[in-house]
Amino acid sequence: MKLFLGVHDILDDKADWNAATWLFNPAELPRFVATLQRLYQLMEEDFELVAAWALEEHRVNSVVSRSELVAIVSTNKLGNAVLYRVKRWASGR
Repeated sequence: MKLFLGVHDILDDKADWNAATWLFNPAELPRFVATLQRLYQLMEEDFELVAAWALEEHRVNSVVSRSELVAIVSTNKLGNAVLYRVKRWASGR
């Protein structure tokens, strides 16, 4: 399953299209995290999330657990042009 979230509206005014990571308004990060956590409750399966400007192709693949994705978003380090393959369970399970 691929997940598409419209999060451009919570980007910080200083966000840079060419940066390695997206820069979100820190005040909006709790809402983004809460949205992810709610989606986790509703979805049993693994999913993919691409963080890319417009229809840009992803350049990097990253396999992460759901908790790792929450940590990435919480610390404002969501990679630009990264395809996150989000697994229900942490590695090794």
